[in-house]
Amino acid sequence: MTIAAAWVRTLRNCKELIVVSDSRLNGGMKMDCGQKIITLPRSDAFICFAGDTSWAYPLMHQVASAIDIYDRCSSRAQDIKELKTHILKIFERLREQIHDAIGDMDIPDAKFIFGGYSWIRKKFIIWHITYQKSTNSFRADPAREIYGSPVVFTGDEEHVIVANAMLREKLKSRGKLDNLEKGMKNTVKFE
Repeated sequence: MTIAAAWVRTLRNCKELIVVSDSRLNGGMKMDCGQKIITLPRSDAFICFAGDTSWAYPLMHQVASAIDIYDRCSSRAQDIKELKTHILKIFERLREQIHDAIGDMDIPDAKFIFGGYSWIRKKFIIWHITYQKSTNSFRADPAREIYGSPVVFTGDEEHVIVANAMLREKLKSRGKLDNLEKGMKNTVKFE
């Protein structure tokens, strides 16, 4: 099982970014106590993953290192939206360095959630980063918004389906399911 989620919740007048994941690392073995979420060096952003550790850890480490040594990133002068573009470029450059792979091991088998606070837009923003075989590149899609708050799940398809069903049930129990379509932007259908 591998799953990660991020969302923004509102408590009274306060917005709060929540990020969670399982702790199983895999990639030729399994370890059930691994860190999948890291706060990036600028401290207003995070990245987490679901999938193959042998792909995810080097990519996340490279991102953290690049932010740390690039003053514009580490000082937060670069807004989170611009940082997202920078992260995609880092992912692509690192992916291009792969060689001598066995079989399809050169195809990234990890999904990421990246997000943080935008000082320009004055809100939290979250993206789902996935590798697209059709374009041979990484892509960042904005999290769907439910009633103005972003939410995203990533990981094994069967667990994402269950998570979406649980969210749907929670919204239903709070009387918000009937108006769900009105409250959603960047709509991703519940499966």
